[in-house]
Amino acid sequence: MSETADKDVERGEKMAAAAAEAVNTVDPQLLAMLRQPKSYCIYGQAKTRKSGQIAQAFQKGLFLLSSPNVLLGFASWVVKNPASGLRLPKNVVINEFKKGSADQERINNWDSVHTAVRAYMTRCDREPGTYDALIIDEMSTFAKRWVSDLSNLDLYPEMASAKTGKLDIFRVYQVINDYVRYLCQGVVQASQTNVVMVCHEVGPKYDADTGALKGMGGPDFPTGNAQKDATHDADATLRFFLKEALDGVEYWIRTAPHPEWRGGGRFSGVDPEVKQTFTELLQTVQFG
Repeated sequence: MSETADKDVERGEKMAAAAAEAVNTVDPQLLAMLRQPKSYCIYGQAKTRKSGQIAQAFQKGLFLLSSPNVLLGFASWVVKNPASGLRLPKNVVINEFKKGSADQERINNWDSVHTAVRAYMTRCDREPGTYDALIIDEMSTFAKRWVSDLSNLDLYPEMASAKTGKLDIFRVYQVINDYVRYLCQGVVQASQTNVVMVCHEVGPKYDADTGALKGMGGPDFPTGNAQKDATHDADATLRFFLKEALDGVEYWIRTAPHPEWRGGGRFSGVDPEVKQTFTELLQTVQFG
């Protein structure tokens, strides 16, 4: 193991010990409140270890994957580190196109995700404790596919304008916004498990003439309103990002609001930017 990895392990062990000590001094009712299931909106550029860190934190989670390769990096790490005791969480892949379809016949992702979420909630109701989280990865990809699915008036005539009979794209966006809100609130409450939306990142937008901020950076959703609603409804919105270091790069998490980036969480006592894994961050804020 490298010196850097040794230091990371040592840091993790110290944090776990500090978290355990803190638990002994917290009022049980407050601790129970902190340990309630929550919704998370995780975003960042590609290859910032979002999926792997979520998989490490929620080993009993169920991943709804937009591609079979989303967890490839974590799977590779697990194979190389058998002593870690970690495994690849259960997952369901929902592709965009049907396998072996020469004419690229699309799969209705709107229906497929709904079906998978309903099956998940049924399992949680019948067998509590089977899962500890539903992870939708990658949410930005699914949201774009949903726009395409719902824009098909042959399948969803209710998306047409009552006046013109043509597609009402704003109605499509509103339906997606409502479903994201349902995932953040309804699914968490009904299943009594966590919900994690893993998203790509879109940067802030500025006026070309004045340089004034026109749109905040954050998770990549079809509209700015969807981005705002998702980050507002989630219990924690966290940005995963990289910092240059002498020996390469470091992996950081932005935990607090920023003038140009959406974020923040319903917790306190955490620096705005932390060099921690997602698991370590949960231990720090006593989210369990």
